[in-house]
Amino acid sequence: MNTMMNDLKYACRMLSKRPGFTVIALITLAIGIGANTVMFSLVDMLVLQSAQVSHPEQMVVCQAENADWHFPYKAYVDFRDNNPVFTDIAAVGAYQWNTPWSLEEHQVKPKDFSYTYVSSNYFNVLGATPLHGRWFLMEEERLGAEPVVILSYRAWKRCGGDPKQIDRPIWLSGKPVRVVGVAPKEFTGATLMGCDLWLPLGSAVSQEPARKGTDGEMTSYPKVIPLGRLKSNLDMASAQTQLQALVPGLQERHPTWWDQPGKLTLTRPGRLNLITNQGPESEHRFFSILGLCLMAVSVAILLIACLNLAGMLTVQGTTRQREIAIRMSLGGGRRRIMRQLLTECLLMSLLGGALGCLLAWICIQSLNGWITALRLPTELPAVFVARLDGRVLLGTLGFCMLATLLFGLKPAWRLVQRNVMIDLKETACDALRSTRKRRGMPRGLYLTAQTALAVVLVLGAGLFTRSAVQVGNIMEDFDFDGKLLIALNLENLRGSPNDRQACRTLVERLEALPGVELVGTSRTNTFTQSWPSGSVYQVHSDDEQTDSARQISNHSVQYNVGLNYFDAMGIPLLQGRSFRALDCVRGAEKVIIIDEALAHKLRPQGDALGCRLQYGHGNHYKENTFRVIGIVPTLYTAAEKKSGYQVQMYIPTFETLAPLNMHVLGRDKTKKGQEALLLAVSQTLHKLDSHLNMSTVATLQQHYQGDEFVWLTRLSARLALTFGAMALFLATLGIYAIKMYMVASRTPEIGIRMAMGATRKNVVLMVLREGGILLLVGLGLGLTAGLALAHFAQSQFYNVKAIDPVSITITIVLLTAASLLASLIPAQRAAKIDPMEALRYE
Repeated sequence: MNTMMNDLKYACRMLSKRPGFTVIALITLAIGIGANTVMFSLVDMLVLQSAQVSHPEQMVVCQAENADWHFPYKAYVDFRDNNPVFTDIAAVGAYQWNTPWSLEEHQVKPKDFSYTYVSSNYFNVLGATPLHGRWFLMEEERLGAEPVVILSYRAWKRCGGDPKQIDRPIWLSGKPVRVVGVAPKEFTGATLMGCDLWLPLGSAVSQEPARKGTDGEMTSYPKVIPLGRLKSNLDMASAQTQLQALVPGLQERHPTWWDQPGKLTLTRPGRLNLITNQGPESEHRFFSILGLCLMAVSVAILLIACLNLAGMLTVQGTTRQREIAIRMSLGGGRRRIMRQLLTECLLMSLLGGALGCLLAWICIQSLNGWITALRLPTELPAVFVARLDGRVLLGTLGFCMLATLLFGLKPAWRLVQRNVMIDLKETACDALRSTRKRRGMPRGLYLTAQTALAVVLVLGAGLFTRSAVQVGNIMEDFDFDGKLLIALNLENLRGSPNDRQACRTLVERLEALPGVELVGTSRTNTFTQSWPSGSVYQVHSDDEQTDSARQISNHSVQYNVGLNYFDAMGIPLLQGRSFRALDCVRGAEKVIIIDEALAHKLRPQGDALGCRLQYGHGNHYKENTFRVIGIVPTLYTAAEKKSGYQVQMYIPTFETLAPLNMHVLGRDKTKKGQEALLLAVSQTLHKLDSHLNMSTVATLQQHYQGDEFVWLTRLSARLALTFGAMALFLATLGIYAIKMYMVASRTPEIGIRMAMGATRKNVVLMVLREGGILLLVGLGLGLTAGLALAHFAQSQFYNVKAIDPVSITITIVLLTAASLLASLIPAQRAAKIDPMEALRYE
């Protein structure tokens, strides 16, 4: 212990004797370790976090092939009561977003929440224990039972965190619901993307009255996803094989739900959703690749920092060769001196790690700010908040140890392996000159390697930035100016008379504002990722049989819009007419407006007016036959462009349905006028005496920029830019530090050159020329590696080629400019050397 304390004291004295070197080293380590801490925090949040479920390896989700993902409740009960492979099966309904709730009637919380319907055994199947209260009872799952609710920990804290809240009511969309339990703090359900409120399947909240008869009551339940726990002696393959015996009975008893040949399949629950489009394996692979990419970037930053320090220690160690030789001649063993040198490196790493944690904390706060800026349907749960917890700090300590070995081991080994007698005879200047001759190659390798790594990261930052710019400009043919979006929260999706009247009143108030030109309505979000509405078929005759319809598209998106939607959005009609009031009456002829791409699929010339088409899943498309009355331009989002274009169709919203979105078109299209209109609309909504709750009041541009795909692309670009800038700064710092020691080692030579007639310009050019070849080699290696990685990840970039001349040019210019800047200060210092003082350098 005394030896270790002496080593630490000596290391502190050595670091204090070299303040310039110590400051540069600590800054380098703080950036390298801080970047790794941030990245590890992200990986921990996105990849390592798991749902708080007991024995998650036993949890599986059941799906019916060629049928709706969600089972009708009656089919779920049939499946639950006859299954041979599960110890127990729970049911989960679809998530509902933007739900206003409060502790007192008419006192709506500023934050909206999400909820879902679950079976009474849901929490027991997951193996969770309530923090307060209890879980649902079996009788509370039946229709007509008293409305009860279980709060998530976050929702409970929002209402005061009072344990006495149990058995008290909350008001959910104006209806009282009794709280019976509170979930544990980290519990998010079967997936990480949990909800805030859980209601039993038979809850009376926002449910239609139960129909008469048992079958009618079963029909009134929401559709669900079966979530089961496998028996301990079964694996997924064996369980899936045994389940196929249930398929004929399910198809026979539930033909309206499952009318196509298929089988029952078992999958693991996804990390974010129980069921995903590409399956949980694809989601797991995505997060794994994402984690590997993040860690690869952080390792590259750490390598640049360590190469930087290794080069500095190698050059700076020349001044300590005589010291090491004297200590060894006095009896100091090589192992003892090696430990002392590594102790100095470890102390530097720990100090740099402490500064890195401070830097990481600042970066994480900014990152969480970026995450909260995402306009998701609901607030992200606490598991999606980056933080410096125990695991992250332990990882930081590991990075410190790794950095010590990476930058300190080789220089220390070189010092203790030198010839003691030669080092005792050499002067300090001789050591510098001889080291420059013998150690030029390692120093060159350090500079080349960190330059190449910096090129890779800067090139990646350029490609991600270009990708983000392209995503932001994807709808360049659409004018966003002067358009606002108001999204409403309507618990009852069918729209009560009060809701419809309140919406009409709101439209009238908005149209009365001086700066408003027109107000349109819709029931679907605009310019956001939409769920497909199924395949599209063209009907060739009045006969609507299967053999008379030709499938023309596998993917389509349906938008429900009001009468003034196209005018308010500024979407022109290329052919035909817009919707009229009679089109919105139930029982009227079904009409549809399609986009230009679908029109060309119907008829090569695009003249598709009067065509009749059907769309839907399975055989249900026969129920939806429409006549085309209009054609509009094709408008797609960045996500649709990347994942594959889906044809777009617009149908009128029935008069009995309340709109969920209002589109306000302003007269003043300038930025100042748009801000004034947004303020006026917000004030009007605040004054309006209505039970309607507004989840979004923003410009259409802000709504589009807040789309998940656009936001994630821009966040990736910000991260790439941040770490590209770190790499560039570290490379510049490393070149500067090594060039400074190079100038110090050549002080006598420079003095002789200037005494013999060399001008200051000659000296500056000489210093700048040194390392030029190394820079070119580093640029070449870095561009080769960067382009190879860009080709590999080309599918991840939107509308940016792997060989992008703009990004390559910017990378070359930035690295060249950084190298010249890092060399300029040492060059100017060399040019100011007094020849007489240089000749007396010894």
